[in-house]
Amino acid sequence: MSTIVGTNIEVTNIKYDSDTTAMIVSSTGGGAGTVPQGLAKSWCNFQGTSTISIHNSFNVTDLTDVGTGQYKVNYTSAMASDKYGYAFCANAQTDVGMDDNATTYCHLFVRQGWDTTTIDITEPCCIIHGDLA
Repeated sequence: MSTIVGTNIEVTNIKYDSDTTAMIVSSTGGGAGTVPQGLAKSWCNFQGTSTISIHNSFNVTDLTDVGTGQYKVNYTSAMASDKYGYAFCANAQTDVGMDDNATTYCHLFVRQGWDTTTIDITEPCCIIHGDLA
């Protein structure tokens, strides 16, 4: 094993900046295809009422309004399997979950916390972890 000592070290796709103490790992062209293990492979924060639209995202091409309180988040780069981890965020007193998912999208829903009625909310978000195809 070799040890390299320096203030700022840069290797292809990996950079350490001593000023910020940040280790930066990037893929060629900044795409999602080579995101390192342990980092989110996709995430999206979006407008969930009226005309849905993406506020900010990573590895998301677009959204599909499936119906009241139901959204399909479509990935730019597919997941390796439909068995991946996810987390969804919503307003207080709501229940958020996934109805079905595929390697190219996740279909999430938002319900009122006390019954099964699906409702639109202003700012749902999702985070996806797993392996890319």
